[in-house]
Amino acid sequence: MTLNFTTAPTNSGDPNPVPDGFRAVEGGSLQELFAKPFETLTSTASAPFTLALRRRDGARYGGRPVLLQVKSGSQLSFPRIDSIQLNPVVRDYTIGNQAAFDFAQRRGYVVTTTSSTGTSDPDDPCNLCPIGTQAQAGDRPCTVTTTVIFFTGRGLRPFWRLKKVEPTVGQALPINQNVFRWIFADTTPPDPSLGGFSPGGDCFFGLQCAPSGIACFAATVEPPQATLTFEGPTEDDFFDPLNPWKNAFAPGLVRLINPNIHLRPFPPR
Repeated sequence: MTLNFTTAPTNSGDPNPVPDGFRAVEGGSLQELFAKPFETLTSTASAPFTLALRRRDGARYGGRPVLLQVKSGSQLSFPRIDSIQLNPVVRDYTIGNQAAFDFAQRRGYVVTTTSSTGTSDPDDPCNLCPIGTQAQAGDRPCTVTTTVIFFTGRGLRPFWRLKKVEPTVGQALPINQNVFRWIFADTTPPDPSLGGFSPGGDCFFGLQCAPSGIACFAATVEPPQATLTFEGPTEDDFFDPLNPWKNAFAPGLVRLINPNIHLRPFPPR
């Protein structure tokens, strides 16, 4: 690559300066720049320069600040700084939802699942079961509607995005950057052995009879299969080359326990 520049005379210098040397440093300080020797220029308007493979923080992509100074004979320019934005070539990566959910949650991301039974009809017997349980009636199907929201709690790494979600059941739509809402329904067929539904109520001698023809059991709704498509760099430092999509998620949170450990010798005996 080349660093392009323009020159201008100063009040006390050569009115027509011709640059003949330069020095440049990437992401460094003025002290590092001044410690470098000047290199000969072959052009009066640009200087050759090679960016490092990685920034000083280890990242391949992002802003690359470069300090530049040119000279003309004994005259030196003021150092100038500019930032070069290095963006990756991207491609798509696909993975199933179960593997993605499991890995993301271990990295500190949140996948929220909520379910609701019945319908908006208050007289629907499928609404009688407590929250967290699933209803089964003897004479009608009961539907559980599940909403899954992912991924929240943390943002994806730079230059990665969750591009689309293709579920086998229901519909998944984006509600925020890299956050999707997936809604699907699961229907429990009727069990004729439970008999027809009866709302219960007053029976005899002032007693209350429980509803019949309906059963409640623990909800065990598992999300069906879905394909998640991530967009990310074609080339990167993949920590798992067989599963490059994992680079979309930031490393897990590390908590140091008592980091200030002081060692002292055992007391003499």
